Amino acid sequence: PRMSDLSMSPGVGCEYELTGDSFINRLPKLRAFLSDPDHGASNDGGGGTVTEQLNPEFKLVWGANDANSWTLPHNQYPAWKASGSRFELDLATVTGLPALPTNTPIGWIVRAYDGHHFSPWSWSGTATRCRFVIDPTAPNPPTITSTDFPDDDTWVGMLGTPGVFTFSSTSSDVVSYTFHFTNHLDETITKAADPDGTTTILFTPIRPGPHVLTVQAFDNAQNSSANSYDFKVSARGPVGSWNLADPAGAGQAAGADGSGPATPGPGVTFGVAGPGANTAARLDGTADGWLQAVDSLVLQDGGGFAVSAWVRTTELTRDQTAVSVDEGGTHGFALGY
Repeated sequence: PRMSDLSMSPGVGCEYELTGDSFINRLPKLRAFLSDPDHGASNDGGGGTVTEQLNPEFKLVWGANDANSWTLPHNQYPAWKASGSRFELDLATVTGLPALPTNTPIGWIVRAYDGHHFSPWSWSGTATRCRFVIDPTAPNPPTITSTDFPDDDTWVGMLGTPGVFTFSSTSSDVVSYTFHFTNHLDETITKAADPDGTTTILFTPIRPGPHVLTVQAFDNAQNSSANSYDFKVSARGPVGSWNLADPAGAGQAAGADGSGPATPGPGVTFGVAGPGANTAARLDGTADGWLQAVDSLVLQDGGGFAVSAWVRTTELTRDQTAVSVDEGGTHGFALGY
């Protein structure tokens, strides 16, 4: 038999070198296409009627210098099949198989029997055995950390702002992670782990509210374990805010939410009656009725922004500006009536 005609499920084709795909989490089915070259090209898909009947003999080897082995004799295989057929041995159901070791390379070979003679084993000549490793143990659940999105009851103003999550595991055989966010795009993403078993992702929330991040850690055998992480996202607070409830005679409008103060023009009066029990500021509607933010970098260029103001006007016959961004006597932006 040719190595290219051998495979297993789960697993890959016949490979001696152990790769990530060689690790499986349960006993596989061994498969082999067997042909008898004495009976012409029809055995290799060339057409015609195939009358030659074959029976397989499978063998497993493991341990140092193949100290351990097990063979399913050809006469215990349940059926004869035509040359060129696929023969399958399910190790999970076959009778007489000893307990195979886990996390140990196990090799397998096969040969054909035509009722009179055996073919060479599949590892004859320059060929090699096929190998797999059974790893039934799930890795430890992943650890999820983020300084940008704390796992607590704190609202973080990160809406529209990218932040970092780090995934890790105390298991040394984790090779990849899948992750999914609620209250976000409906998709599950897979990312390979770095050599140290960790990985980082960038996340930009597009909706405010509670979010749950679910992460699965996978080993080579596709065993997995999961963990979740919840956090709360809000819109960012204002970069400039003034409630203008300053007392009469104040020399500045105090900033709110950490904003710097605003300097009033001569046409501004603080401490006038406001909504409810609050006071307000009156702007007299002249060129002197203005307040200017002390921090000139409140509004950054090159990005979107939102502005709001609560204003009561007593004159509706002319245009009036409540908030503006001025440069050289020109409004770059104005909000008003």
